[in-house]
Amino acid sequence: MSLMRADLEMRREHVLDRLRTRLPHLRQLIRSDQPIAKLGLDSIDFVELLCVIESEFNIMVRDEDLAGAETVGMLAELICARARDHEHDHERRVQS
Repeated sequence: MSLMRADLEMRREHVLDRLRTRLPHLRQLIRSDQPIAKLGLDSIDFVELLCVIESEFNIMVRDEDLAGAETVGMLAELICARARDHEHDHERRVQS
């Protein structure tokens, strides 16, 4: 496994662990291979998930973004990518 792939796996697992901690009622379902559609989220759970993502990772994820993420693992990768982009934007503003 390449270093880049290992780093992605580590970040994804970190995201999943944080989601499991903040959403204990979904702990057993938060697995990389779990389809998001099978989480059984009602509208309140869905809003809670979006709020947890925003507060835990300091990023915004819209409903449309979730439509492209078929599995919890894909959602974790989206969160990692957005968080990385947010960090890079912040670094650029600080350096300016």
